[in-house]
Amino acid sequence: MNEPIINYLNDTIKQLIESAKNLTDRNDFDKGVRIEFYQTISLLLNQSVAFGVYEKLNKEIKEFNIESLI
Repeated sequence: MNEPIINYLNDTIKQLIESAKNLTDRNDFDKGVRIEFYQTISLLLNQSVAFGVYEKLNKEIKEFNIESLI
């Protein structure tokens, strides 16, 4: 797969993870937003497996415990 696309995917997933981690969970809205981040990141990771590019993702993304968001 094209290197710029892998870079785009790595950067996007990393930014989504950081945004999710920065939520405070002080209210139900933040908790809902965190769940949406979880669903979005999960979809991107699952699609990367389906399209055969998961192994090309950064190590920190592959080792991230997505369940920690919920």
